[in-house]
Amino acid sequence: TDGIVGAHGGSGMSSIGGTLRLGELLKGSGPVRHALKINLDSVNYYSGGTPASYRWPAQKADGCAPGCYTGNNPALKMGSLVALNTSVDLDKLGFETEPGRSLAWTFQNYGAYIVDTTGWSVYAIETEQSPDGDYQTQFSQSWGFSLTPNSKDTPWSRDMDRIFLSLSVVDSWNEDIWKQVIASNGNQGAGGGQPLQPWAPPY
Repeated sequence: TDGIVGAHGGSGMSSIGGTLRLGELLKGSGPVRHALKINLDSVNYYSGGTPASYRWPAQKADGCAPGCYTGNNPALKMGSLVALNTSVDLDKLGFETEPGRSLAWTFQNYGAYIVDTTGWSVYAIETEQSPDGDYQTQFSQSWGFSLTPNSKDTPWSRDMDRIFLSLSVVDSWNEDIWKQVIASNGNQGAGGGQPLQPWAPPY
């Protein structure tokens, strides 16, 4: 298997791949070096366009789609790859926290896939919750503040807004391009040019 298909109810994508895992984005851990998974408010942001309300690598969309999707960006669908454009100068976004700046680097170098819906007007990053532990607890213990604060008026919340409000859809990314990238043996990135980061070593 290619590891794409899984148990995400909205997209049918993997429940493991792309998850922010235990030990990542903590003090001293360095940047996260893989694509992430995020959820947005599908009703207000996802496009219900044609021929489908989702795009590769998603396998499907929410059961209410396309009628419940009212987003006006036809490229933004379940399964979309989003990223911070390389033209964005991270040092000029005014990050207030170390993990916020580090996460922005990951969004710029690897991006994130839209895999599900939040159900209301918030955004979310998928994190690990397993027999080994709860990532959100680990994050709070490491940095001294919550990954999911109740207030939007905190340094971390403002940093997350800086990232999410600056994201763009990688509209050229599809299964055919993915196959080209795989065949390049690490010499081609998602945008068609040189990859921003080297491939991770095989398991």
